Amino acid sequence: MSQWTHINGSIRIDAMRNLVPCISIKKLEEMIKVGAPKGSEGGLSFLTWENPDKNAAGAYTICFFGDLRDVGKESLTRIFAWFKVFVESLDIHRSAIMEVDVESDKKYIYTAVSKDGKAELFEVMRK
Repeated sequence: MSQWTHINGSIRIDAMRNLVPCISIKKLEEMIKVGAPKGSEGGLSFLTWENPDKNAAGAYTICFFGDLRDVGKESLTRIFAWFKVFVESLDIHRSAIMEVDVESDKKYIYTAVSKDGKAELFEVMRK
């Protein structure tokens, strides 16, 4: 019997694109895929959105999701580390949240808060 882990998350990235040069959406798409969790049948899917209003603080949103086969509780440290490293690589993020549902175990919800260039992961829920 296979072990499945389901991941769903979203990160909002702020940037004052009309005032300061900032990271491109293409670069963000490349960065989030580095070290992203994978199962025996594939990895996560990613969707990016760029706010057409260059004056808005909320510049980009990246959503990620996937069903990872043969990934279980033993992979949680690696999954959380990937999320933390990506959030720490951002100049400014407004919101970062990830849900990890390990079948036959628990569901974990984490949020990342940046402090002095480092991301702190906070467990919001474990059910």
